[in-house]
This record gives sequence, C-alpha cells and structure tokens, in this order.
Amino acid sequence: MTTRDTHELEEAGQKVSLETLKESLRLNKGNPDSKKPVVLVRIGDKVIEIGIEVFLDGVEPEYIDQACKAAKISDSIRGAKTRLYQAIVSDIGLDKFLAACPVALLKEFCRILLLEEGTRDSMAQQITDEIMLTGTKRFFHTLTPALLKKWCEQLELKTNGTKKVLVERLMVSLPSSLPPFFLLLLSLS
Repeated sequence: MTTRDTHELEEAGQKVSLETLKESLRLNKGNPDSKKPVVLVRIGDKVIEIGIEVFLDGVEPEYIDQACKAAKISDSIRGAKTRLYQAIVSDIGLDKFLAACPVALLKEFCRILLLEEGTRDSMAQQITDEIMLTGTKRFFHTLTPALLKKWCEQLELKTNGTKKVLVERLMVSLPSSLPPFFLLLLSLS
C-alpha cells in the first residue's frame, strides 16, 4: 500500500491500551510482540489481509484468472486465488493491484460487491473502502465480548449490548472519512 487505508482504525487505536491492542491482534492471528506504533500498523495490515481474503472469496474463478493476468501472476489455475492473495498482500499492494486491473474487471468487482460503477479511480476507491470496512468488521467480530467492551470503554463509547451491537458501535465510530452512505450500510447490516 502506498497510503494507509486503515488510518481511521490506527488513529482510534491510539486511545486504546497496548494490552487491548495486543490481545486483539493475537486473536486475529497476528504478531503482537512489539511497541504500540508497530502493533497499530500490524492491526491495519491484518484488517487489509482479512478484507482482501473475504473479497477474493467472493470473486468467481474466471475473474480470479483475469485478476492474476492483470497482476502478472502465472496463469496456472491451481492455487490462483492463494497466489493472487499473496501477491496483493505481500508484493504489489491493493492500490497497485487495482491500478493494474482493466476497467472492465473493476466493473465486475463493483458488481460482485454491489457497488456503483464510475470512473476508474472512483471504482478503485469504492473497492478499497469496501475491503477496509469488511476487514475491520471481521477483525472486530473475532474479538471476545469482553475485549470489545474494552475497546468501547477506551474509545469512550457505550459498553452495553450484544457482541453484534458492540461491533456495530465500533464500526460507526471509526470511519469518519467515509461517505454517510457507508455509515448507513454499516448500521443496517
């Protein structure tokens, strides 16, 4: 990634204790052994990884093949999704991957994600936003209710409610730079 697409989460994480951040990362199978700035970056990276994995799980094989060609990944069918995931996460990054995709493929991704078509840049941004939202939501869903309550308490949010309510409360509190439409979708899911 050339920019941190998870800056809202990382910024909010500044208010969360290192202990809470480390436990959150550990539960999401990340390496929690470091100081707070590094743990926050690792949480952001984990959110991106989770979001990309969920995104690729929803893409039909024919579009995985097209995406592999766009990313210049060998076109062997076997393990194409895994290789594409590794390339996006470890090598080229989401921004460069989406920039390499033809507009027709971005339109298919928007169709799959139920997003509106638009310019190349607007479609790439919508796809990125959706990946970040999905990754963040899945990251929080992995946490225990007690840990979600710690996040809420440390972010000065209400701590009552079910796990689903706590996750939604956290989600709505984080993406301040996202359009109101995304916030409405979050509250409806």
